[in-house]
Amino acid sequence: MLHMKKSEAFTLMEILMVVTIIGGLMAYFYPRITGYLIRQKVRRTSMTMLGIKGALTEYHFDMKKYPSQVEGLDALITQPVPRGNWNGKYLPSIDTDEWGSELEYNSPPRDRSLGDYEIVSYGPDKMPSEDDIVVGEKSGE
Repeated sequence: MLHMKKSEAFTLMEILMVVTIIGGLMAYFYPRITGYLIRQKVRRTSMTMLGIKGALTEYHFDMKKYPSQVEGLDALITQPVPRGNWNGKYLPSIDTDEWGSELEYNSPPRDRSLGDYEIVSYGPDKMPSEDDIVVGEKSGE
């Protein structure tokens, strides 16, 4: 009598079931993970912008004005001419946003309701759109 040895390999059906389960888990978790990562990048960029806003407030306190459009954020790390009451460096450097783009400083802001200036990150698409992060300030003068 011939005895057939039981195969120790996986059947095609077992492999397909495992692949289907892994695919289902990826379909469920991938959007949640990427959404979380994007929210974290937005939060870190917002925190960077709030740090710059604090430095701009110190600059305004010393100079009695915000940097002009021409001076830009460089006025926070490089002494402007004329020096006035500049008491910097207000920041060690100007950071980029979490997508590697430079932050845009507009004084006066494009949106006048923001006050005296705006700091803009164009977000992951790096173009003006609805996902932009914008911070502004009114001096109260």
